[in-house]
Amino acid sequence: MTVGETQEVSILIKALPVDSGRLYVNDVARPGGYLKAELTDKYGNALPGYELNSSKDISGETLRAPML
Repeated sequence: MTVGETQEVSILIKALPVDSGRLYVNDVARPGGYLKAELTDKYGNALPGYELNSSKDISGETLRAPML
């Protein structure tokens, strides 16, 4: 990639048990990059309140950053 070029990537992860009701991530994003998350049902439909546009942008190098 070159400066100013963007790339969107999607990763689908199978259902995970979440005991605390929170989702935490570890991330290393390049300058200008960020991570967002969306929770979906088994059909791929976004869960109300957990849509991609409601997600926080996580940038830089993070350890156990709260996503949702």
